[in-house]
Amino acid sequence: MPVRRSILVSSIGLFAGLAVAITLTGFEIPFPLLPYLKFDFAEIPVIMALFLLGPFSGLVTCFIYGIALMAARGWVLGPAMKFIAVASTILGFLLGTKASCVVRKQPSTSFSFTVGTVFSIIVRVFTGTVTNIIVLLWVAPEFLFFALLWSLLFTGIFNLLHTLLSSVPPAIILKGAALRIPWISENAWFLTLGKKRG
Repeated sequence: MPVRRSILVSSIGLFAGLAVAITLTGFEIPFPLLPYLKFDFAEIPVIMALFLLGPFSGLVTCFIYGIALMAARGWVLGPAMKFIAVASTILGFLLGTKASCVVRKQPSTSFSFTVGTVFSIIVRVFTGTVTNIIVLLWVAPEFLFFALLWSLLFTGIFNLLHTLLSSVPPAIILKGAALRIPWISENAWFLTLGKKRG
């Protein structure tokens, strides 16, 4: 039992440290329409902690990451918004995987992943919208309507682009693998959709 706990604690520390290290290296791609939005690869270790160690460990990793960002950046608002975004992603994924078990008694990994991802998007977008409204009310209440309109429009474009960033590379890899491995071309869900309809 103590060995398991020490491995869990060290794994959480490792994933949180990786997230902070990636952030501090500046390995992110700014979104040109809203420069404060960045495609940030530092979330990957936090989500890996969720996938490998479970929701509690994912949230603890997220919390440590948020505290470290506040200390490193010397301010609270940006890191707090980042923490809320990542924590809502984790909570959304947890809700989605629970929902997949309600819909199907023994859901496949891909079904649970898909439902978890959809719930993550919904919870993160909702939480992000609410927190942005609160921040705008606090920072610039007189510009709330104008800022909110443009912010929501550009955030929608950002999410569209991020979806493409997340889905196009796997599609390219799948197509290349299907050319070399017959089993994939005959059995991959995405590649067999048209055959099942026909």
